[in-house]
Parts: sequence; structure tokens; C-alpha cells
Amino acid sequence: MRPDHGLDVIGVDAVREMPLTLESISSTAIRRALQGGEVAHAARMLGRPYQVSGEVIHGEQRGRTLGFPTANIPIAQDRVWPSDGVYAGWLERADGSSHPCAINIGRRPTFYLHAEHSLLEAHLIDFDGDLYGEFCRVSFADFLRGERRFDGVESLVAQLKDDIMGARLILHC
Repeated sequence: MRPDHGLDVIGVDAVREMPLTLESISSTAIRRALQGGEVAHAARMLGRPYQVSGEVIHGEQRGRTLGFPTANIPIAQDRVWPSDGVYAGWLERADGSSHPCAINIGRRPTFYLHAEHSLLEAHLIDFDGDLYGEFCRVSFADFLRGERRFDGVESLVAQLKDDIMGARLILHC
């Protein structure tokens, strides 16, 4: 940790090329993979899962009312993020505990026609607790599906159940 700069430094073994790909490992290739939702490919190039971190903030409580509470972490608009969609991943709390989750990055088109920017919402699988104000780290394991608009709450809830099942399969939980 570099407290004077507020950065965590994680050492990884150098990887110079990816087997079975035509592209060299570079920051451009990693950004392209993330912007295409290819978080597993980005992780292979990085030597670790792509991670974001931030303080869990209050949202509109819509996930909670639907039976799928989420940890909302603000997205810095000047940073490269995975494309809008649903992902399987892990949320690590400040106490070191790690929880499997289904992660949504998106503009919530079922509820908003023209949201200004995307949000990151992580639903922790089999978790019941309060995360507000905690600094958490989210790691992306794999892409589940792209963002889409649903005809109503019932079809959205059915898809959320499928997304959680997909995340369970990927994360083996």
C-alpha cells in the first residue's frame, strides 16, 4: 500500500503474450476487452481479475423492494469500465470477507429511458447485512449478459433470478 498516494500495489508475474490470441498484451488491449465486456480475457492479460473499489452509497432502494438488495458503488466517469451488462464476481469487504455476487453495470433502462450515466450495483448472493458507508472492492469474474429493457417488473425479477443462478454456476457457490 502506498498511503501517500492512496494506492494498493499488487505484484504479479509478467505475462508478455497470450496463447491463442493475435494481440499482444497492452493497456489498449485490456481497455478494449473491458469495453467489450470481456472481463475474463482482461483478467488473463492483467494476471488477476479486473477490480474496482469505492464506498457503498444509498441508492433508490429499488433492488431491495424487488427482493434483490444491492451494494451501489459510484462509477468514476474518467475511468475505463466494463461495458453495461451483468457479470459474476466477488465483493470484498474491509474486514477481508469475500462474497459472491451478481453485478449490474448499467443505466437501468426498464425504469429510465435516458439515464445520464451507468451505475454499479452488486447483489451479494446469500448475504443479509448493511454495507452502507463501507469501502469495498468488486472483482469481475465473467460476463453473464448485456443490459436490456424489460417489459415489466415480473420479467425483470425472473431474469434477476436467472442471473443469480448463472453467477452461482460461474463462481461455484
